[in-house]
Amino acid sequence: MLEEYKREFREVLDHIQAEAAGALVEREMAQQELMKLMQRAHEGTVRDIEHEALDRRGDVVAELKFPRPTSDQPRLKNLHGWHYRLYAGAPTGRHSDYLVWSLAGRKPDAAKSKAWWSLQDGHIDQAFNRFKQWIISRCGV
Repeated sequence: MLEEYKREFREVLDHIQAEAAGALVEREMAQQELMKLMQRAHEGTVRDIEHEALDRRGDVVAELKFPRPTSDQPRLKNLHGWHYRLYAGAPTGRHSDYLVWSLAGRKPDAAKSKAWWSLQDGHIDQAFNRFKQWIISRCGV
């Protein structure tokens, strides 16, 4: 599962680089921002507009959102028409200090495609399924 997540993360970064050709945004900057977002998630310092807790059947997966508006760029809501998401499961009990990174994905902006909702819903389902696999493999539930 870890190798699959790393591959997806690289694909997301490759897409950012391809979409940003000639623009200010580069792969290295995007990778740094996504890694900072992951670090802040571990520290519990993610801004409210950068995440959403999703609950399905008692399991919670956090959806981390990039890009998000900042004081420097208050209108920044997508990157060349794309929204990037990182999903992490939040275990309870003895593993509650962990975040289980389960999916890296992207979806088109609603103005670019009407398929964004089904794509995002598929990503969320996949993130929950991977998180459930992690729980079963670690906890025997």
